[in-house]
Order: sequence, then C-alpha cells, then structure tokens
Amino acid sequence: DTLSGTFTIDEANTLAGKSSGTVTFTGGISDSNDNIDSTKLTAIETKDGDVTITITDTMTVANSKIVADATTGTVVFSGTPAISDNVAGYNAGASAFANITAIAARDGDMKLTVTDAVTAAQGATIADLTTGTVIFSGGVSDTLANLTQLNGSNEPQYTNLNKIVLEDGDVVITIS
Repeated sequence: DTLSGTFTIDEANTLAGKSSGTVTFTGGISDSNDNIDSTKLTAIETKDGDVTITITDTMTVANSKIVADATTGTVVFSGTPAISDNVAGYNAGASAFANITAIAARDGDMKLTVTDAVTAAQGATIADLTTGTVIFSGGVSDTLANLTQLNGSNEPQYTNLNKIVLEDGDVVITIS
C-alpha cells in the first residue's frame, strides 16, 4: 500500500496495523517529542523501513535515539534546539557519546543545547558532532590544565576551548 501525505506517529501506526503487506508513507512522518513511542515506531518500521521522520520540537538524546533507530530513511530534527539535554544524556550509550554520535550521523546539522556544565573535552566532542549551533547553557567547568593543553614546546593550546567558543561565543567558563 502506498499512502501519500504526512502522518503523525499514531496515524502511521494505525494505518500500518491495517495492512498485511508493505506500506510506503510517501510524505513520511512528522510529529513531536511528546508522541515518541518506540513500540509504534518499530511497528511502522516493519512496514516501511526507510520512512522519513521529522520531529518538530526539542527532544532529549534518549528520544532522539529512538527516532534515529526507527528508520533507515531520512531523519530530521527541526526543533530549535533539536536536542536539549544534560551532559549525562549526551554521554549515554554503549561507549562515551555513542547515542548522540549515532543521531548526528542521521542529522548532522541539528542545533544542540547542553543544560549543565561540560568539561573542555566533553564540550569539544559535542561541538564536533554537528554543523549546527551548540549552546552550552550550563557553561564550561574544568581545570586550567584541561582548558589549556600544552603543545610539544610547552605552549598553551586552546583546541577544545576554541571549539566551544566558536559555537557559543558568550559561554561562561569556570576554572575549577
């Protein structure tokens, strides 16, 4: 069955449940964070594995990962910011930052907000994940040594801090 138009997750789930075969949602799915349901998205994926999914408001990393895993098709996180979470949320996954890295591979220009303080290394990792804007609303808190790495000539380098400041020019920096 081919269904044209854009559907919510609930609508697509209901329609997918009424078909015994493959379903193609030509207009994809567009919905909000509050309606993310992994069971429904899995049911939709079994009928249309490459359905396009657009989420129109701000999400957490956990919900974004559910969406990113629900299709091999295009995923668009269009909220401003697309994702807002704390450092623990960004750092979640099988390894450090694994979930947000997988999400960024699906939508590399999303806007991000980190709600609590990051270290210089954490902030740089998050900044590297998107071409979109990153706001560090909790600021940066780290030791002077971590904020100013030394090069081979013992001269200070601000590589991680520079990545953060390029994203958020008025970020609050605390030397701990």
